[in-house]
Amino acid sequence: MQARTKKALTLVELLAALVITSLLVVAALRVSTHLARAEILTRRTREDSWSEARLRDLVTMDVAHTEAYQEDREGLVLWTSACLEAKTLELEHVPGKVAYRVQTVGNREWLVRSQESEWHPPVTELVGRGVKAVLLRAKDEDKPSAGERKALPAAATMAVEFDEEGRPPVQWTVRSRAIRG
Repeated sequence: MQARTKKALTLVELLAALVITSLLVVAALRVSTHLARAEILTRRTREDSWSEARLRDLVTMDVAHTEAYQEDREGLVLWTSACLEAKTLELEHVPGKVAYRVQTVGNREWLVRSQESEWHPPVTELVGRGVKAVLLRAKDEDKPSAGERKALPAAATMAVEFDEEGRPPVQWTVRSRAIRG
């Protein structure tokens, strides 16, 4: 009679298979960790770019309807002829006051936009993170008097300074379309 032989893995073969599988899992985890880090950095870069573009669009829209402005050490106040509706954030032609202030939220500086109007409830939103200052300069103006309310010229330069070292300020020209009496 012939003895039956069972085909099975020996203990050494099983251990070798476990070692190889473990090495593959470790390699896959390293690759996925690096991919996750790369995606986070890419998303942050995109969000920062998006925030700068959104900030530029929002400030430009507010300044386009501004009749007067005032700068102080906390930020910029605009007296406008148009405000954002609180629920839809659609622009409506009602007078109001918009303030851009730098405030600390958590451990980071943020640019905060707040708006007051007789016709709408107040609106406050975080506009951009890492902002140190927001400045408005008339073309012929060197240094404005802090706390002085001034009529907005037809064209001015907006500047946003950031708290990150080496990050240059963003500047652009804004134009007011507000009707002056």
